[in-house]
Amino acid sequence: MKNTFSKNKACFSFLFIVFSAYVLCYFLSQTVFHGIYLFEWTANHYYLCLWAAPVTFCFLEKYKAALITAIGNWAGILIGQSLGDFIIKVNAARITPDMYVGKVWQLKTHYGVLIWLAVFLLSFIVGIRIEKRTPDGTKNDKNHRMNK
Repeated sequence: MKNTFSKNKACFSFLFIVFSAYVLCYFLSQTVFHGIYLFEWTANHYYLCLWAAPVTFCFLEKYKAALITAIGNWAGILIGQSLGDFIIKVNAARITPDMYVGKVWQLKTHYGVLIWLAVFLLSFIVGIRIEKRTPDGTKNDKNHRMNK
């Protein structure tokens, strides 16, 4: 019974941490960062429900993966916003008065959402890969256990 209680306590502790990261991000995007493109976009689209991945990891007792994906969400938003702004700035220098409207629109497109999703997906994969490893750094699969 004590073991079950400690597992539940750990699960809810990590669940609180992970979910708090998303709630904080949502709160900041609605208040402080309301005018910033990617924060506003992610909040309006409920982070595309990507918060479900780390929450699910918590219930599966994959706490490292949960933390890595939650951190990956924050990193993706920050990298996506800054890199997206940089891409727009670079592309704005290429706009000429005689350009077609479609080309101008394409050069003014913010790629922050794609960058955010790519960073999140990378953190998701890294989290799963880390969870598959045992504490001694080896892979945690059936073949490895059979060879020991």
